[in-house]
Amino acid sequence: MMEEDQTIAMHRDEETRDFILSGMGQQHIEIIVEKLKRKYGAEVILKRPKYRTRRPFAGSASAQGRLKETDRRTRPVR
Repeated sequence: MMEEDQTIAMHRDEETRDFILSGMGQQHIEIIVEKLKRKYGAEVILKRPKYRTRRPFAGSASAQGRLKETDRRTRPVR
């Protein structure tokens, strides 16, 4: 199918183990699914992709010290 239509792409999400089919819109995806069912006899279930949310770090961060900015033009010439 991807050789016939260069605008579709498919990959497998390693976290959710789903196959992700992307195209140029909902109608385009539905046409591709119908071709897969009719031409190859594939069983396709359409659903929205799942995305795992990543939890932020639970700790807090702090910094100490001073940052001194220097500019080459303001340094004394030796």
